[in-house]
Amino acid sequence: TTGGDGTYLMAASKIKSKDKPLIGINSDPTRSLGHLCLPSFYTENFPEAVNRLKAGNFKYV
Repeated sequence: TTGGDGTYLMAASKIKSKDKPLIGINSDPTRSLGHLCLPSFYTENFPEAVNRLKAGNFKYV
């Protein structure tokens, strides 16, 4: 999702399968922290986040 925590929670409520990962991207990290979204480093360096996801170098929480 792209937005904030509210967008992430709304999207999560629509997903019925635990097999579908959900990744939150904070669309305005200068105004909000987005606790449920990727850390601001990855929001600002999104290609690095994609590379880590492709390599399986992440964990679900």
